[in-house]
Amino acid sequence: MKYYKLLTQDLKSHNNTQWQIGVPVTIQKEGVEMCTDQVLHCYNHPLLAVLFNPIHADILNPKLFEISVDKIVNTDGLKFASKSQTLIEEISLPQINTEQKVEFAIKVAKIVYKASKWNLWADSWLNGSDRSKESAADARAADAAAWAAAYAADAAAAAWAAASAADKNEFNQKMIDIIEEIVNVKA
Repeated sequence: MKYYKLLTQDLKSHNNTQWQIGVPVTIQKEGVEMCTDQVLHCYNHPLLAVLFNPIHADILNPKLFEISVDKIVNTDGLKFASKSQTLIEEISLPQINTEQKVEFAIKVAKIVYKASKWNLWADSWLNGSDRSKESAADARAADAAAWAAAYAADAAAAAWAAASAADKNEFNQKMIDIIEEIVNVKA
């Protein structure tokens, strides 16, 4: 399986960790807890790396690399963790426009959110029959929490966070299928 990592223009990640192509970076600290200094993070799809960058690493003007990992030790369904990673090569950063990001967020939120008024609005937005500010405001007024979920697919993933590894992988694959369809690209 391929994995991907976003880095700054000067090839740094969290805690100013410096990377070089072909040189492994390894974490010696015990534990495998996500979002800590116990692991290195990566994604299993370049489009997910780009989509989740603003809520994860938030790297301005990132570079994207294909990497090799020793072994995956944890996942939250969005990103993956390992103890050792090596940059293989830089690859082109996929471009995803705002409309595609909104479509992705709505479709992912629809996986777990079933409120009827919000879903009626979401379906109208997705099929293009009503993208008016008024209908969006009505849907938002009906359920502000759902509106927030539509713009943060991470919220939908949180519903799966306590699930088994199989469920997390299933959710991850659903997200990949959705964004590949939207962007019309297969990695």
